[in-house]
Amino acid sequence: MERGDYITRYSVAAYSDVVTRDGSEIRTGFKDNSMGVAVAEIDSNLHICSCNDEFLRLVEMPKEEVTGSPCRKVFHCTASSDSCPVLEAITSGKPRDAVDEHPCNHLPMPYMFTFYPLVDAEGDIKKVLVAIVDFSDVIGRLKSELIRSYYRLLNTNRRLRDLEGVASDILAIVSHELKTPLTISMGCIDLALEEEDAGKRKELMLMAKRNLQRQNRIIDGMLELSKIRRGVMTLVFKRRDILPLVQQAVKEKLPFALQNGVRVEMELRELPEVEVDPSYLTYALEQIIDNAIKFNRRGGWVRVNTSARDGVVEIAVEDTGIGISEENMERIFEPFYQEDSSPSRKYPGIGLGLTLARKIIEIHRGSIRIEKGQKEGCRFSVILPVDRRR
Repeated sequence: MERGDYITRYSVAAYSDVVTRDGSEIRTGFKDNSMGVAVAEIDSNLHICSCNDEFLRLVEMPKEEVTGSPCRKVFHCTASSDSCPVLEAITSGKPRDAVDEHPCNHLPMPYMFTFYPLVDAEGDIKKVLVAIVDFSDVIGRLKSELIRSYYRLLNTNRRLRDLEGVASDILAIVSHELKTPLTISMGCIDLALEEEDAGKRKELMLMAKRNLQRQNRIIDGMLELSKIRRGVMTLVFKRRDILPLVQQAVKEKLPFALQNGVRVEMELRELPEVEVDPSYLTYALEQIIDNAIKFNRRGGWVRVNTSARDGVVEIAVEDTGIGISEENMERIFEPFYQEDSSPSRKYPGIGLGLTLARKIIEIHRGSIRIEKGQKEGCRFSVILPVDRRR
């Protein structure tokens, strides 16, 4: 909307305040306008015929001094007859907005003028209706909005800079995590090619295999996240006993626990059958157990237990690890988030395991809760509905 259109919209409301005519004469003046529009009627001799109370307040003059007075005197106008907006409106027969020009030196900015030619009963234009709008409130609001927009822009720029830093960190982490197992594997293969002892050669090849499997898990995690974000992850649900799935997830992580000196315990109670995707549920549980082992201490333990109540089953994974600060208990589910993102960090990984675990459980219509352990570490609880369709 152009600025003149904005003025016109208010001025039309003022124009509607003109009361009924008697022949070609305006029988009374103008009603007060609650919108703060000052209105006056000016004839072709540039005399003010009538006005509303808002106009009188604006020019700070009594009605008897305004009515019949030259508009030049009331407005302290310095415009020449060639550029007079009243005469231009009478001559052209078209409304005229005085937006950038200011025909009245008596009034401070930001008053805006609009001039409407009035057609009498014979079809002649002998008078003009001038509407004067006080735009100070509008300008004040625009200024406030401009200030708010400025600070929003600053905040957005700060967030973009932060995101740029995060993107750089993620790229560095992913590059490091993909390159490290590949470098180790290549080194092991080179040594194995030169090793004559069959036992040592086999050990080197197994080490290379483990590192390539680690790299494969990282790539798989990134692909699964991509599927979730694109909405193309397809789960096939089956009603079944999930205790074997919990046992399978624990079994898969036992070598990792042994490598880290962490004891894994299970306390599994009988559960009702649950509608799940077996592969993806097992994958999600593996990620949670992996996290509990990775951030544990040597000599610590991970305890997995199950329970059922009120139409849901719970799979809890508790550990004696380093724990998670209160402010980061939700952030650990963000993609690529790590409390320590430096290249020299102690714990490997790219921060996708818990993100994927939560997404998978949510697709099952379940949830993951995290809380501090009874003495140390933390406790993850996977809650699944027995009937996910309810």
